[in-house]
Amino acid sequence: MSGVECTGLVLAVLPLVIEVAKSYKNGVDSIRDVLSPSRRDESLEDFYQELWMEMYLLDRQLRDTVDALPNLTEDRKASLLKAENLKQWTLESDVASALQEHFNSETDLQAFMVIMGKIVELLAQLIKDETTHVGSKHMDQTGMYHKLRAFEQERRTQTTSSTAKERFRFWKKDKDRKFCLKALRRWNKNLMCLTEVARREPVTRKAPNPSRTGPPPQLREVSKTLYKALARYWRCTCPASHQAHFCLSPRELSHVHSPSDFLFSTLPPGGHEQPSWTQGTVLLQAKEDKSKYECAALNRICDALRQGMSSQCLNFLVQDAGDEPTLWQLRPQPKRATILESVPAVSLQALLGNSHHLPLIAKRKLAVILARSLLQLHEGLWLGKEWSKQQITFFYATSSDIDYQRPYVTTRFDATEQAVPDFSLFHRNASILALGILLIEIHTGKPIETYRSSKDLLNGTEVNANTDWTVADRVVKSLDDCSLGYKDAIQACLDTSWVPAAQRVNLDDELTRNGLYNDVVRPLEDEVHHLFREKF
Repeated sequence: MSGVECTGLVLAVLPLVIEVAKSYKNGVDSIRDVLSPSRRDESLEDFYQELWMEMYLLDRQLRDTVDALPNLTEDRKASLLKAENLKQWTLESDVASALQEHFNSETDLQAFMVIMGKIVELLAQLIKDETTHVGSKHMDQTGMYHKLRAFEQERRTQTTSSTAKERFRFWKKDKDRKFCLKALRRWNKNLMCLTEVARREPVTRKAPNPSRTGPPPQLREVSKTLYKALARYWRCTCPASHQAHFCLSPRELSHVHSPSDFLFSTLPPGGHEQPSWTQGTVLLQAKEDKSKYECAALNRICDALRQGMSSQCLNFLVQDAGDEPTLWQLRPQPKRATILESVPAVSLQALLGNSHHLPLIAKRKLAVILARSLLQLHEGLWLGKEWSKQQITFFYATSSDIDYQRPYVTTRFDATEQAVPDFSLFHRNASILALGILLIEIHTGKPIETYRSSKDLLNGTEVNANTDWTVADRVVKSLDDCSLGYKDAIQACLDTSWVPAAQRVNLDDELTRNGLYNDVVRPLEDEVHHLFREKF
C-alpha cells in the first residue's frame, strides 16, 4: 500500500476514532469493543437471552391471568393473548368486567394496568434501538426465542457480520439497553407479585373455593393392610439381608385398590457390592375375590426373591382377612419402571447435602407426591413417626438422569403405631410437621439443620424435641422466592390451624384429613397446574 493510500485510509477512519473518544462517557468503554466483532456478538447474544427470558416470564403471567378470568370463553381468552396492545383489555366491557372480578380491588386492577402500560413502554423503547435488530414481530416469547436461536446458530457457524460504525452505535446505546432491561425485570417482578396475590387471595365477592373431602378413609386402611401382610411374610433367616422400598409415584387419591410398586433388594454378604434389586407389585383384594386369580402359596417373600426373577417384576396379591391378611404370589410381569442398577440410589438427604439443584418442576411435583403420600399411607407404619429426608430415595433412569417422579420410601416392616401423645412437643402431629420441613428443604435445597442457630438449641448447644419446629416456623416466614400458595401450605403443616385447639391432630380423623387435603395438598397441586400446565 502506498503512502497516499495509507494517508487516505487514516483520514477516513479518523472521524470515527474521534467520535469513539468523545463517547467513552456515554457507555463505550473501550476502543476494543468497537474494533472487535466477537465482543459485540457476545454482548448481543446476552441481550437476546435476557430479553427472551423477560418475555417468557411475561407470557407465563399473562396466560395465567387470562386463564383465571371468569365468564370468558376459551376463544375469547385466546384472542386476548393475541392482542398487540392494551385497548382490547380496557375498552371492551366483557374483558373489563372479568378483570374487575378477578382482581382483589379496584386499586389492584389500576396497579395491573399501570404495570402493563410501563412494560409496553419499555418494550417499545427496546424496539427503537435499531442496533439490536429486534422488531415488533419479536415482541413475544416465541418470536424472541426464534430470534435468539437464529443468532446462536449464526455465531456457531461464524456468519455474523457488523461494520465498525454499527458496533460503535451498538456500544453507544449499551447503557440505555441495560437500563431498560433492568427496569423491565423490576416491572415484571411487580406484575408477578400482583397476579400472585390476585390468584391466592380472592375477595369475598368471589365465589369461595369450596372445601372438599380428602381421600376416602378406606385408602389408609388399604395401606395398613398391605403393611401388615408384607410384614408377616418379610422375616427370614437368609444370610443376606433384604430391604424394601415403597414407590411414592403420583396416584389418584380415589384409586383405592390400584397396584402398589415396590423394590426388593438383596444385600451381598459383607456389603461391599451394590445390592441387586427386584421389582414387585402388590394388589389388595377382598377375600371373596381371590378365586379370580391364579395364585401360589408363599411362606416368605425371600422365597420369591430366590427364584432368580430379577429380569421380571414379581407380582403379589394380598387377601384381606382382617388382622392376618394373606400374601399370595401371582405370575411375574414385565418390569414397570427403568432402574439403573449400575449407579447407586441416592437419598434426598444426600441430594440436599451436595447442594444439588433440582429443577423447579421436579421440586413442585415432588412436594405434591410427598403430601399425597401422607394422606394415603399410615404414618405410624410406612413412614414412621418422624419421616424425613433420610427415608426418601431416588434411582437413576440413565447414568446421568435421576427419576424424580418416582421417589421411594425405605420401609423396615418393624414399626409400631404410636398411640400415646407426647406432650413435650409443641406440634400436635409429628408426621405433618415432618412434611412441612420436607417442603422447606425441597424448595431451598438445604437441610433444615443448616438453618439452626444457638437460639434454637437448648442451652445454646443441644437439639431438643422442638428445635426443628422452631427453625421451620422462622424459615418459612423469611421465604421470599416462592409463591404465597407454597408458603401457605408449609405454614399450614406447621400450624394445623384447621383443627381446633386442644383437639388431637390425627390422620385417622376425617377433620384432619380434609384439612390437610384442602390447606396443603390442593394448593400444591394448583401451583403445578398454574406454573406448568400439568395435572397429576
